[in-house]
Amino acid sequence: MDTNITNPETTSSAPIASSAQPNSNLPVPPIQQGNNFKKLQSLISIVVFVLFVASLAVGAYSGYTQGQAKATYDNVLNINKALKYYYADQDLYPSAEQFNNQKILVPYYLRAMPGAVANGGECAKYNEFQYSQSNSKKYSLQFCLNKAVDGVPAGIHTITEQGLQ
Repeated sequence: MDTNITNPETTSSAPIASSAQPNSNLPVPPIQQGNNFKKLQSLISIVVFVLFVASLAVGAYSGYTQGQAKATYDNVLNINKALKYYYADQDLYPSAEQFNNQKILVPYYLRAMPGAVANGGECAKYNEFQYSQSNSKKYSLQFCLNKAVDGVPAGIHTITEQGLQ
């Protein structure tokens, strides 16, 4: 007879539960380390993307305002050239009323009267060119640039029969 008979009530294949707390000094499993790294990597990617988009927006706006200033300056040069042609033909410059009426220079010297291109900031008051005439041989055309163009600094300028002042 077998004397080594075990009692089925005392034998168990289930692990014995331990009441001890897990040791906090144990290393973090690699699966959890990778998860934190992916979160950090995603956060950095989002920040880089936002900075990239912001730099594009700033660059686009800067180019837009530079284009406006260039268009305004080119319009001033075209008006100045038309005034010189008018003077060569008439031996006088148009009066302010004739200039503002736009029937003297247009359509003979200009196809259409160009305007100041949507200025803002310091130039917000100068949506139109300010033309004046002191006598038939002298005129002034005041305009404003938001940005420097072709060596002309930003700000309010006047062009006369003698050139840019």
